[in-house]
Amino acid sequence: MMFNISKVIQRVAKLLRRKPESADSQEAFLGTDGDTSRMLQLLEGLPGGLVTVNAQWIITHWNAGVEKLTGVNRAQVTGRPLHSMLPGLLPTSAYTQLRSALISQQRTRFEVFWDKRSTCWRIEAIPFHSGLVLWIEDISELRHAREQKENITYYDPLTGLGNALLLRKHVEQQLQVQSTKRYSSGPSERTSSVISDPTTSPLHALLLLDLDYTDEVLQLSGYEARGTLMNRAAQRLRQQMTDHDALYRYDEKTLAMLISRPDDVQMKCAIHHILQWLEAPFVLQDEKKTVQVAAGHSLVTPAVRRPDDLLLEAYIALKRARTSGRNTSPTLAFGFSSSSGSTVAAKSKDWLHQQSSVLLLKELKHAKARGELSLHYQPQVDAQTGCITGNEALLRWHNPVLGHVSPGDFIPLAEESGLIVAIGYWVLRTACIQNKRWQEETGLDSMRIAVNVSPRQLHEPGYVSMVRKVLEESGLEPQALELEITEGMTLDVARTLPILQELRTLGVRIAIDDFGKGYNSMRYLQQLPIDTLKIDRSFIQHCASNTKDAALVRMIISVGQELGLRVLAEGVEEQEQMSLLLLHGCTQAQGYLFSRPVPAAEWSSTLSTLQASLEPFQSTGGQSIM
Repeated sequence: MMFNISKVIQRVAKLLRRKPESADSQEAFLGTDGDTSRMLQLLEGLPGGLVTVNAQWIITHWNAGVEKLTGVNRAQVTGRPLHSMLPGLLPTSAYTQLRSALISQQRTRFEVFWDKRSTCWRIEAIPFHSGLVLWIEDISELRHAREQKENITYYDPLTGLGNALLLRKHVEQQLQVQSTKRYSSGPSERTSSVISDPTTSPLHALLLLDLDYTDEVLQLSGYEARGTLMNRAAQRLRQQMTDHDALYRYDEKTLAMLISRPDDVQMKCAIHHILQWLEAPFVLQDEKKTVQVAAGHSLVTPAVRRPDDLLLEAYIALKRARTSGRNTSPTLAFGFSSSSGSTVAAKSKDWLHQQSSVLLLKELKHAKARGELSLHYQPQVDAQTGCITGNEALLRWHNPVLGHVSPGDFIPLAEESGLIVAIGYWVLRTACIQNKRWQEETGLDSMRIAVNVSPRQLHEPGYVSMVRKVLEESGLEPQALELEITEGMTLDVARTLPILQELRTLGVRIAIDDFGKGYNSMRYLQQLPIDTLKIDRSFIQHCASNTKDAALVRMIISVGQELGLRVLAEGVEEQEQMSLLLLHGCTQAQGYLFSRPVPAAEWSSTLSTLQASLEPFQSTGGQSIM
């Protein structure tokens, strides 16, 4: 039970026939030594801690309630200065507030925490002419009950995310911040730890993400599957979030985000990447399921006055997205007329991609200098012998504003802008140095490194000289480097053939990547100095279940074998796929069945897992990876 100590003192004064009529008379009453002594006797039995200190901070009273709270006997503290006890009893901030109460002669009340916030005291300080009366209560149970009630009220039990009520509360707080900023010349106070100050993040939006899993997912396991999906989606979204963003579960199949970005371009770019991350398949009960996503968002503008306005506009935009097609994000900012709103709402993800390209290119120009680029390596294996034959170096970009940017988004921009030349040099040099280090550590001198080469790089003047320089600097033997060109590049034989011949003379191996995607390059294979054919993953994906894909895979393997080329299948994810490839004589592969692309630091630790994935395919007496 909690007490208003000020009212209790007034009642005690009334019992003593000296009821104070004002704060001043109350302090006068407390200042009378005889009455103060009688008052303390009457208050002694209250279930709380009562402490009095004089103007010199000397403790003059320490009741049994404080002894119980602190475990400190009154004989140990009476007559000692209060501040000497503070390091062991109260935090420094509490001492500061008590001192302020004494100086200002204003009553104050605050809470302090103990034992990693498991214990909470409420302290009320009432000043009088010779010091302070302190009333201390243990409110730990009350606070715990309050927090439990708040969790039940504001959080989704399945995902742990804030629910629609918490979202509405935070939207209301954000609108208050915006309103204060509009009408007050002074700085506005932050009203929530999850909503950022608009001076640092001036543009705010509410994004609703509808996950459509009404068919396959619900048939799996209903409520449990929905919770799993929501948790997986939330994990992905957190990787795109900044410190200024917040994530909620709005309803059974809708997530909500409050997003803060510096400007409109970055806001659109963020939404584009959020949709991209949700497009990738989710693994549910060992099955890959693609979930259709619709998104609608509304901007926090000066015209928005109520949380319901913002929520309604986002919902309308979401509804239009459902109608116009999933994986789009129509925007309906509050205050637009219905005609202009319809125009904005019709904008598709292609439009968002076009707008975000400006920001992508701007950030990409500085990505290498800022250390945002990295390489991941995916092992290439011989499934029959159990040997690792090489690794493919894959470029990754993580930007603090944009998050993880897909190579499919930034590599074409790098190619168009010419940035690919400098980036490509960094990739080649880094990959060659790393492969040389692995050769020395593992003793696998024949282990190759595969590096992708774009048309812009290959046709850049001095490209062969650059490759020669990198090999010399890294100490890597030329035959340990395999440069991968796309099938489309082989069609321009007049430009490509001389360069490939120079590289072959140097000793570098050449591979055609994504072979079979549709270009008529079959007739050029004999003319080009090719060492490896990489079967495109689109054929591998269904080769175990689709007879046409299986026939195409068999044909490519046969062509490669007839020409004396190494044939490697990429994108192998299932044992059935690898078994089919082995049946037709293709032993070399890469894909998630063996290993995902990993950073260099994780490469060594994946070898044991890689060995286990190869065991079902190894022939008797086959060698191990190491």
